[in-house]
Amino acid sequence: MGNPEQRLAALQKLPLYRDHFSGQPEILKASDEGIVAQLDTLVNEFNRDLERIKKDKDYNALRQFWRNAQEIFGLQGARLTMRQRKEEIDRLKPKS
Repeated sequence: MGNPEQRLAALQKLPLYRDHFSGQPEILKASDEGIVAQLDTLVNEFNRDLERIKKDKDYNALRQFWRNAQEIFGLQGARLTMRQRKEEIDRLKPKS
């Protein structure tokens, strides 16, 4: 993975929520429109500032982005295991 500076330099723009889940309509349908709009706004701001963050090595901006994303999703202090995430996605899929 490299050291923190290498990882920072390798950061790329993040996809918007709708773009990321475009092939999974069941997730988009179950998503809260307000939360999606807030997250997409946050991602757009991050993407616009990414080159400056990398140039200035602004780790505080990265931490703030992560805190803001956690706040949007109400995940402060919560950790979902990969199994729990898969179970939640499976639960949202339409039944055949």
